[in-house]
Amino acid sequence: MQSIQSFYTQIDALMIPSLSESFRFHSARDARRSTETSPRQAFFHRISDRIEIPDRRPPVFNFLAAIFISALGATAVAYSGPHCWAVFFLQHLVFFALDFGLLRLLPRYRRSFSPPASQMFVMHIPRIMVTLATGLTMALFGSIFWMLAPGLQLLGSILYAYGMLVEPRQVDVTRMTDRSERLKPADGPLRLLHLSDLHIERLGLREEQILSEVEREGPDLSCLTGDYLNTSFRTEAGAQQCLVEFISALHAPLGVFGVMGTPGVDPRPPTARLLEQAGLRMLRDEAAVCELPGGSRLALLGVDCYHQPAQDRLPLEALLEKVPVDAYRILMYHSPELMPLARQYDLDLYLCGHTHGGQIRAPLYGALFTASITGKRYEMGLYDEEGTKLYVSRGVGFEGTGVPRMRLLCPPEMIFWEIESADSVTQ
Repeated sequence: MQSIQSFYTQIDALMIPSLSESFRFHSARDARRSTETSPRQAFFHRISDRIEIPDRRPPVFNFLAAIFISALGATAVAYSGPHCWAVFFLQHLVFFALDFGLLRLLPRYRRSFSPPASQMFVMHIPRIMVTLATGLTMALFGSIFWMLAPGLQLLGSILYAYGMLVEPRQVDVTRMTDRSERLKPADGPLRLLHLSDLHIERLGLREEQILSEVEREGPDLSCLTGDYLNTSFRTEAGAQQCLVEFISALHAPLGVFGVMGTPGVDPRPPTARLLEQAGLRMLRDEAAVCELPGGSRLALLGVDCYHQPAQDRLPLEALLEKVPVDAYRILMYHSPELMPLARQYDLDLYLCGHTHGGQIRAPLYGALFTASITGKRYEMGLYDEEGTKLYVSRGVGFEGTGVPRMRLLCPPEMIFWEIESADSVTQ
């Protein structure tokens, strides 16, 4: 380990396209792209921001809204009579209270620190669906089936408690390996840490566990692939300070590198400045190249993500012309959406996140939703296509705003890669 650290040379950053006359067209495109994201992503974040409205309303407004929604939900069984309607109405109010109580526990147990009001209403959407399904079942098969509702609602409370209190603190340490003919045995194994979608609110249990694991493992190189702050805390000074503290605690001999995430989560340029101040070397349509002890070269290619693959690939193509042809090439891009294009290029490893693995997964089906243009095609884990290995991290935190503060069958993840020569295996 000491030998690999002592032989690493100075890392040279290659800025494109703004410093080269031949990329002037790309520079103009980048200036336009800096204020844009894909329509799909823009729509997703607009909806998510609207769901957060209850957090900005007085408590009495939310209390009255809970009563109204409970009454509205109970109308699914109103045909059975006032008594049945009253039972379902009170049932909804009780579970509203239980959900609110659960959300109030999250900061106390350091799982999440977001306001509870909007989440309370988000959590009640499946409860309304259960009532509607119960009403339909009662209409078809008889009123005796009213008992389905409380059982299913209680099951929902158990899943909510597990998904909010238990699974979010269980950070998985995933270990991956790659062997390449571009590296020599004398280079020694390179140990790389990949983190994505931190979505920092405060320094909670997840962050402490990650820093403890990093201290124990001592990676040679750390790569962060975007979405650094929770969207409910983008401009909150306390969250920003916690992000700075977290990034500052990540140390690696070769450095700690990062790329920007979704524009709606990582506003340009404020987030980039904050991260640079914390010691994170941002690769914004840049490449960083270093020489390994055995004489091989490693190239990190970082591309800003705007969820517009046709445009986002242009900086990547320009970077590939800049880096050495014999270098082991790692692409850092926030989303897996470039993979259908990136696999056509000469890339060894592609690190990303964005999907959160769906964050809430169903048995046998997987991610219910990924917020990615590619849908479930690249939802989480390892994919190997045409010689390029893609790893989609499940991420660490929660998106924020109206997105649920829970993980179900999808715990947070940090990935340690060991990359070495293909010849090392046979020796």
